[in-house]
Order: sequence, then C-alpha cells, then structure tokens
Amino acid sequence: MHEKLEAAAGPADILNGVTPSWGPFDQIGTQAKVIIAAIWAGALVVCIVITIWGAAQQRYGSASYNTSASERGKTLFASGLLGCVLLGSVPALTAIAYGLGLG
Repeated sequence: MHEKLEAAAGPADILNGVTPSWGPFDQIGTQAKVIIAAIWAGALVVCIVITIWGAAQQRYGSASYNTSASERGKTLFASGLLGCVLLGSVPALTAIAYGLGLG
C-alpha cells in the first residue's frame, strides 16, 4: 500500500512541525512568545560563539606553547558547550515535568 506524499504548501507548513509546544506557557501572548524565542536564540548563538572562541583559543595556546591561553580556551569551550546543553535541555525537562503533571 503506497501512500502518496503531498507537497507542502510552503515554508509555514514545514516550520509548523518544528515549533515548540509551549505547554504550561500556552496562555501567554504571541508577542511574548516571539520575544522569548528571540532571547533564547540569542543566548544559544552566544553559547555557540563562546564554544568556537574557546576552541580557537585552545588551539592557538597549544600551537604557541602558551599553557595559560590553552587552559582559558578549554574553560571557554566547556562553558559554551554546557550552555548549549542547558539551553537545549531546559525546554525538554519542562515539557516532561508538565506532561507528568497532566496525567
């Protein structure tokens, strides 16, 4: 039984499947959701930049035998990765806890 896949009407249909489920925060307004999403995306970009900067600094410190720069780079790299993991896991943990509370 072959089913025919229908083409999406546009980017809105594609992105609609990626949008988060707001769970307990579903009652807030659309503008608040956009602001929260923008702040969250900005924080994620900052964490990614810190991770890349830390990796570059660690590489530079290793190449120039500068151990303090290398250690600083390791710290920045680890901090950036931790920030990315936290920003990714907080919504998932919130959704899980909310789902457990519902039933």
